[in-house]
Amino acid sequence: MYWISIDGVDGSGKTTLARQLQAIDLKQTRILVRDDKPEQALDNSLFVSQRLTALRELVWDYDAKEAVWEYGTRYWLHSLGSWFWLYYETVVIPAGRVASFVITDGWAIKHWARFRMHQSPAIRDAADRVFRELPWPDRTVLLPPGTVAGDAPTRQLKPSEFGAFQSGGATNFDTYQQATWVQIREVAEDIDDELTDVRYTPAGETPDAASFLRLTEVS
Repeated sequence: MYWISIDGVDGSGKTTLARQLQAIDLKQTRILVRDDKPEQALDNSLFVSQRLTALRELVWDYDAKEAVWEYGTRYWLHSLGSWFWLYYETVVIPAGRVASFVITDGWAIKHWARFRMHQSPAIRDAADRVFRELPWPDRTVLLPPGTVAGDAPTRQLKPSEFGAFQSGGATNFDTYQQATWVQIREVAEDIDDELTDVRYTPAGETPDAASFLRLTEVS
């Protein structure tokens, strides 16, 4: 299995690009989108699907009105770590048994970048340990902010997308995403060739399925 992650800030077009790739008949490739129901993503037991669904609701699909930042940063950090490990063990690995290439709709680099912005050195150090211990894709393809047409978020945004975990409340979406992008690039520089092979989409080029396939040589 050769594992590739499409990554970037919120609204950069990760899911849009993944959906474009799903529409292509890539015989050697499995495209995994987090929003897909677990039973559609893997051939596994009902118990695994139930556990993935329950954890996803806690980590990703909570009500946008919920003040989740009040539960504590370390709780959130380790909840994220639990999700990524479970998803890797029960979705990514099984997909790799039946395909030469596995492409995921995002991985952990954005979340690592967010924790890098925390004011507490202890939290930043804890996050470095949690994220370094995660399994990482063979290659990470980074999409700059707002690069895929039509992918501006239309759903109700979550507090994490506004920087609530850093500020204790909502900030400006675009400002926070730009700050996150700066940190993503710093994390990418730190882990490139050590944990994952980082590639950027060409400057000035709107990423689409065709350009992604040229960049990754997926078939």
